[in-house]
Amino acid sequence: MALEEAREIREALEESLPLHSLLREIVDYTYVSLGHLVTCGLLPVWVEPEPRPVAHPVELTDAVKVGLAFLFESNAEQVARALRLRHLPSLHWSAITGAFLGFRTFALLGLPERPFFIEVHEANMRKVRNPGGLRPVKPVGWRAPDLEAVLRNLSLK
Repeated sequence: MALEEAREIREALEESLPLHSLLREIVDYTYVSLGHLVTCGLLPVWVEPEPRPVAHPVELTDAVKVGLAFLFESNAEQVARALRLRHLPSLHWSAITGAFLGFRTFALLGLPERPFFIEVHEANMRKVRNPGGLRPVKPVGWRAPDLEAVLRNLSLK
């Protein structure tokens, strides 16, 4: 949950990448936000958000893309500031905001977030422990999450 992830969302929006590529960046941002909250004991392992389908999904116009990019980057700047100041309450609040932004983006697009998060989580759980570092590593043959397939399964492609 940093400026890098927010920039990747902006780039996906600016470059009009396929929807599954944009969703991958949003899932990553939201996943890290939720992970922070779980790690700090502020959230149970998984909380199923109340589904709130949108009757008329928002079209990704240039104005909507600019607005989304601004919101994610603003939140990432707050994370960076909280880390710089070592202010844990601000970091927690930014993580909550990051998760909210991700879930609301899915709702605005009229998409259920759960199948996308399950796909990413399962791919992350196929990673292995890194004896030399904190972050897990991708083993030989690791398969990245296929969000394009999730979209196809939802008949939304």
